[in-house]
Amino acid sequence: MSRQETNVLWELVSAMHDNERRLDDTSSEVCEQREIGKLIEVLGYDFLLETLALEQRVFAAEYPTMTSVGEETRRSIKETLNNHFEQCRYCQMEAKKDRAWRKEFAHFLRTEKEVVTKILKEKRSTPRRKLRSFKATSR
Repeated sequence: MSRQETNVLWELVSAMHDNERRLDDTSSEVCEQREIGKLIEVLGYDFLLETLALEQRVFAAEYPTMTSVGEETRRSIKETLNNHFEQCRYCQMEAKKDRAWRKEFAHFLRTEKEVVTKILKEKRSTPRRKLRSFKATSR
Protein backbone atom coordinates (compact mmCIF):
# COMPACT_ATOMS: atom_id res chain seq x y z
CA MET A 1 0.00 0.00 0.00
CA SER A 2 1.40 3.36 -0.94
CA ARG A 3 1.82 6.22 1.52
CA GLN A 4 -1.01 8.08 -0.18
CA GLU A 5 -3.34 5.07 0.11
CA THR A 6 -2.38 4.73 3.77
CA ASN A 7 -3.16 8.41 4.39
CA VAL A 8 -6.54 8.06 2.70
CA LEU A 9 -7.33 5.03 4.84
CA TRP A 10 -6.40 6.91 8.02
CA GLU A 11 -8.57 9.86 7.03
CA LEU A 12 -11.50 7.55 6.34
CA VAL A 13 -11.04 5.84 9.71
CA SER A 14 -10.85 9.22 11.46
CA ALA A 15 -13.98 10.39 9.70
CA MET A 16 -15.77 7.20 10.68
CA HIS A 17 -14.86 7.74 14.32
CA ASP A 18 -16.12 11.30 14.11
CA ASN A 19 -19.50 9.98 12.98
CA GLU A 20 -19.85 6.75 14.94
CA ARG A 21 -19.26 5.45 18.44
CA ARG A 22 -16.14 3.52 19.35
CA LEU A 23 -16.40 -0.11 20.36
CA ASP A 24 -16.47 -0.88 24.07
CA ASP A 25 -12.96 -1.73 25.30
CA THR A 26 -13.50 -2.48 28.98
CA SER A 27 -12.48 -6.14 29.09
CA SER A 28 -10.10 -7.23 31.85
CA GLU A 29 -9.12 -10.42 29.99
CA VAL A 30 -5.46 -11.00 29.16
CA CYS A 31 -3.81 -13.46 26.81
CA GLU A 32 -1.64 -16.13 28.41
CA GLN A 33 0.64 -16.17 25.34
CA ARG A 34 1.58 -12.52 25.11
CA GLU A 35 3.20 -12.69 21.64
CA ILE A 36 0.18 -14.36 20.05
CA GLY A 37 -2.20 -12.02 21.84
CA LYS A 38 -0.29 -8.97 20.60
CA LEU A 39 -0.30 -10.28 17.01
CA ILE A 40 -4.05 -10.84 17.14
CA GLU A 41 -4.61 -7.46 18.80
CA VAL A 42 -2.51 -5.52 16.29
CA LEU A 43 -3.10 -7.42 13.03
CA GLY A 44 -6.39 -9.19 13.67
CA TYR A 45 -7.02 -12.92 13.83
CA ASP A 46 -8.73 -13.15 10.44
CA PHE A 47 -5.99 -11.12 8.71
CA LEU A 48 -3.31 -13.34 10.24
CA LEU A 49 -5.03 -16.49 9.02
CA GLU A 50 -5.59 -15.04 5.55
CA THR A 51 -1.96 -13.93 5.34
CA LEU A 52 -0.61 -17.29 6.47
CA ALA A 53 -2.81 -19.03 3.87
CA LEU A 54 -1.46 -17.01 0.90
CA GLU A 55 0.18 -18.89 -1.94
CA GLN A 56 3.96 -18.74 -1.68
CA ARG A 57 4.41 -16.44 -4.69
CA VAL A 58 1.82 -13.99 -3.35
CA PHE A 59 3.27 -14.15 0.18
CA ALA A 60 6.77 -13.52 -1.19
CA ALA A 61 5.54 -10.55 -3.24
CA GLU A 62 3.71 -9.02 -0.27
CA TYR A 63 6.43 -9.74 2.30
CA PRO A 64 9.75 -9.79 0.42
CA THR A 65 11.80 -9.83 3.61
CA MET A 66 10.10 -13.06 4.68
CA THR A 67 10.52 -15.14 1.53
CA SER A 68 12.31 -17.82 3.54
CA VAL A 69 9.09 -18.55 5.43
CA GLY A 70 7.59 -21.35 3.38
CA GLU A 71 4.06 -22.68 3.14
CA GLU A 72 4.74 -25.55 5.54
CA THR A 73 6.04 -23.18 8.23
CA ARG A 74 3.08 -20.87 7.74
CA ARG A 75 0.69 -23.83 7.90
CA SER A 76 2.25 -24.83 11.22
CA ILE A 77 1.96 -21.27 12.57
CA LYS A 78 -1.66 -21.17 11.45
CA GLU A 79 -2.38 -24.42 13.29
CA THR A 80 -0.74 -23.04 16.44
CA LEU A 81 -2.83 -19.87 16.19
CA ASN A 82 -6.03 -21.87 15.69
CA ASN A 83 -5.28 -24.12 18.67
CA HIS A 84 -4.52 -21.11 20.85
CA PHE A 85 -7.59 -19.22 19.63
CA GLU A 86 -9.92 -22.08 20.59
CA GLN A 87 -8.73 -21.83 24.22
CA CYS A 88 -8.13 -18.10 24.71
CA ARG A 89 -11.07 -15.87 25.62
CA TYR A 90 -8.95 -12.73 25.20
CA CYS A 91 -8.04 -13.54 21.61
CA GLN A 92 -11.63 -14.53 20.86
CA MET A 93 -12.79 -11.14 22.18
CA GLU A 94 -10.12 -9.33 20.14
CA ALA A 95 -11.30 -11.12 16.99
CA LYS A 96 -14.90 -10.26 17.82
CA LYS A 97 -13.99 -6.58 18.29
CA ASP A 98 -11.99 -6.57 15.05
CA ARG A 99 -14.88 -8.09 13.09
CA ALA A 100 -17.32 -5.59 14.60
CA TRP A 101 -14.98 -2.70 13.74
CA ARG A 102 -14.60 -3.88 10.15
CA LYS A 103 -18.38 -4.20 9.89
CA GLU A 104 -18.80 -0.63 11.21
CA PHE A 105 -16.15 0.65 8.81
CA ALA A 106 -17.82 -1.05 5.83
CA HIS A 107 -21.15 0.44 6.96
CA PHE A 108 -19.53 3.87 7.20
CA LEU A 109 -18.13 3.56 3.67
CA ARG A 110 -21.59 2.64 2.36
CA THR A 111 -23.60 5.24 4.27
CA GLU A 112 -21.27 8.25 4.37
CA LYS A 113 -20.56 8.48 0.67
CA GLU A 114 -20.32 12.30 0.72
CA VAL A 115 -17.59 12.28 3.38
CA VAL A 116 -15.71 9.45 1.66
CA THR A 117 -15.98 11.17 -1.73
CA LYS A 118 -14.75 14.46 -0.25
CA ILE A 119 -11.72 12.78 1.33
CA LEU A 120 -10.87 10.89 -1.85
CA LYS A 121 -11.19 14.03 -3.99
CA GLU A 122 -8.96 15.99 -1.62
CA LYS A 123 -6.33 13.27 -1.70
CA ARG A 124 -6.46 12.94 -5.48
CA SER A 125 -5.98 16.68 -5.90
CA THR A 126 -2.99 16.75 -3.56
CA PRO A 127 0.19 16.47 -5.62
CA ARG A 128 2.32 13.50 -4.76
CA ARG A 129 5.66 14.31 -3.27
CA LYS A 130 8.74 12.83 -4.76
CA LEU A 131 9.95 9.93 -2.67
CA ARG A 132 13.16 10.66 -0.88
CA SER A 133 16.05 8.33 -1.34
CA PHE A 134 18.94 8.05 1.01
CA LYS A 135 22.52 7.27 0.12
CA ALA A 136 25.02 5.93 2.56
CA THR A 137 28.13 8.06 2.53
CA SER A 138 31.36 7.58 4.35
CA ARG A 139 32.87 10.40 6.35
